[in-house]
Amino acid sequence: MLIISADNAMKGRFFRALFALAWLCFIHSPLFAAGVANVDPLKIEEKLLPGETKEGVIHVTNSQKEVMHLKVYVHDWSYSDPDGSKNFAPPGLFPLSCSQWIHLYPDHVTLPPGGSQDIRYTISAPPDARGGYHSVIFFENLLGQSEKKT
Repeated sequence: MLIISADNAMKGRFFRALFALAWLCFIHSPLFAAGVANVDPLKIEEKLLPGETKEGVIHVTNSQKEVMHLKVYVHDWSYSDPDGSKNFAPPGLFPLSCSQWIHLYPDHVTLPPGGSQDIRYTISAPPDARGGYHSVIFFENLLGQSEKKT
């Protein structure tokens, strides 16, 4: 999961994208048993002018003994009141989302044991970007498509 937040700086001329990576994985789910890849960097911070585009790379490594098939995608997220838990939704549903500004390539990867892959992202701020925005990028292990290496 890649969390992106953007806020206004320098009198509305910049917005900031903050990336924090983590895996969508729950201790009692089959995903946990399937293993977790390493994601680097865990945090990326970008400053963009309205209308500006920046590119970057997220490096994913499979440290498990199974082949991993990953789906990479963007979603909206927000904190819910009053408990502070996160809510996730498809791109563009939350008012302060920047999900539609983000493009990923590739959006599906297969990682052999010990293998790695670069995921390229492009974030393009619209010309009228002002204020704070946020999104999340998920790295989802496609269950049932992992193969054990013998």
